[in-house]
Amino acid sequence: MRQRHLGVLAVLIALVLWSGLTALLHPTRFPSPQEVFQAAHRLATEGYVGATLLTHTLHSLKLALLGFIVAISGAVPLGLAMGYDRRFDAVASPLVSIIRPIPPLAWIPPAIIWFGLGDSSKVFVIWFTAFLPALINTYAGVRSIDPTLVSAARV
Repeated sequence: MRQRHLGVLAVLIALVLWSGLTALLHPTRFPSPQEVFQAAHRLATEGYVGATLLTHTLHSLKLALLGFIVAISGAVPLGLAMGYDRRFDAVASPLVSIIRPIPPLAWIPPAIIWFGLGDSSKVFVIWFTAFLPALINTYAGVRSIDPTLVSAARV
């Protein structure tokens, strides 16, 4: 209970310091807590660009889920195939090794060039972000299965 009180006290102190700083600084460069809360309320009720904050949040969740589903639907079968068949692994592994060190954020400019500023470029970046970890973990999971258990399952 005491930690909760300390947390509430820390937030109150931060708000008081924030309010004090806005009195010293120019308000357009450092908005007050009241202005921030009013803007958040306006976003939640009136919206921005024709939609409320909830609508934008649900749209972003839809894009993230779509990118994740597409990544999993491709990465899991590929990881299973690479982990199970050594010849397929020998073909696919170099391709994965070329793409693997590229950070997901580096794919944003090519995604915009290839797909434009719409939702498809966002789904592509989310797909890439989720694809490699899912592929690598599926591959590692298949490779770590005890061969004796696989033989027992075949019987």
